[in-house]
Amino acid sequence: MVAPASKKTALSVLAVLVVSGLFLAVSGFRALPEAGEEGRRIAALLNGLNSRGPENGPVSKSEFTITGEGFFRYRRIYTNGKSEYYSFGIGRLADVYYLGTTVSGRLVFKTRSDDIIVQTYQDPGGNVDSMATDLSIPLRGAEAEDLQLISTNLESIRRQLQVRR
Repeated sequence: MVAPASKKTALSVLAVLVVSGLFLAVSGFRALPEAGEEGRRIAALLNGLNSRGPENGPVSKSEFTITGEGFFRYRRIYTNGKSEYYSFGIGRLADVYYLGTTVSGRLVFKTRSDDIIVQTYQDPGGNVDSMATDLSIPLRGAEAEDLQLISTNLESIRRQLQVRR
C-alpha cells in the first residue's frame, strides 16, 4: 500500500506532467523530425563523404542533420573535446558549390547574409558564438552524381519550405 504522503506527491507530479503536456500541445510545440526523404538523403550522403583526414585536424566525429523546419545542422567533434556547431535555414541559401576533385574537395554553402550560426564549445582558445556567410565542408570521394543529388534535394526542400509559408 502507498503511504498517503507519497500518494499525494505522486498525484502532484502527475498533475504537473498533464498540465505541461497540455501547454505544449496548445502552444504548437513540434518535435524536429528530419526533413523527409530529401533531408535523409542529403544527411546520409554528407555523413558518408565527409572527410576527417589529418588536413582537417583531429576530428573524431562529425554529423549532419536536416530538420523538418528546413534547418541544416553540422556538428564536428575533435579528439581534444572541442566541438563546433553550424546551423542555417535552407531557405536562406544563396549558392552551393564544390571546389576540388573526386579525390577530395570542399562543399561550400553560401547564404544571403550572415545567416549561418557558428558556435564552439570547450575550445581552448575560448568559446565562440558568431554568424557567418559561408560554410565549407571537407569531402572525400564526391562524384558528380553525389553533388547533383545534394543540389536537387536541397532545391526540393527549399520549394517545400516556400509552399508552407
